[in-house]
Amino acid sequence: ECQNGNTFISPLSVVTALQMAASGANGETLAEMLRVLGDGSQDLDELNRQLANFYAGLTSASDAKFHSANAIWFTNNPHFLVKTSFLKLVRETFAAQIVSAPLTEQGTIDAINKWCSDNTEGMIPEVIDSLSEDAVMVLLNALCFDALWASQYTEERMSSGTFNGTDGANSVKFLHGSEYCYFSGASEKAFMKEYKGGNYSFLAVLPEEGTDIEAYVKSLTGEKLLQIIDGMEISKVNTVMPEFSMDCSYRLQEILAKMGMPTAFVE
Repeated sequence: ECQNGNTFISPLSVVTALQMAASGANGETLAEMLRVLGDGSQDLDELNRQLANFYAGLTSASDAKFHSANAIWFTNNPHFLVKTSFLKLVRETFAAQIVSAPLTEQGTIDAINKWCSDNTEGMIPEVIDSLSEDAVMVLLNALCFDALWASQYTEERMSSGTFNGTDGANSVKFLHGSEYCYFSGASEKAFMKEYKGGNYSFLAVLPEEGTDIEAYVKSLTGEKLLQIIDGMEISKVNTVMPEFSMDCSYRLQEILAKMGMPTAFVE
């Protein structure tokens, strides 16, 4: 769950973990996963190639760090056998670290959490606190993006005020800036703010006043986001946004089942 009813999620991380899982699926489970991950026409090899090509374009620098890592822990119970073809695929395709260990022991839990912390610069220090006795495998993806703004917010461009969110009024610190990439549409306004190096940008979208936020978010498809980005104008605009931080966790079984892959979660 997310604090204050906000939503914070990494689709890229979810897709990466799901494609690792799909590498060990077959039958109707695999078919459903392919329809959710793509449009149903691509096979897993093609989806994996597309994902690898996308990752290849994600650069990393000292002032705009991007780091991704994958790992699989599986039980060392001799009665549970993992196909070597699966381990070979995830190692070669996802550069996954492979570990065989007693999953329910505290030492393994600690090792998994340390791996997560190490691969997120300590920003996510713990991902699990225990595993059930019947757990046989844990698939992990960690993404870490840590960047500086190209144009920093200075103390003299900060102010205290009230931000009216979906959960009511909140006392916040407002960040004042001037940006040069602006969009104005029929139902929203937006601006882009670059991170240092120019390879990544932050996109802020503000629906028109009086808009039902849940209905708007449901309408915000990938295609619509691209239309907003493509419609950006080079024009100076003064911006004000609240300083914020979010910490969220989700259980995706029900969400993914509704998206079209229920079989993977049937016991």
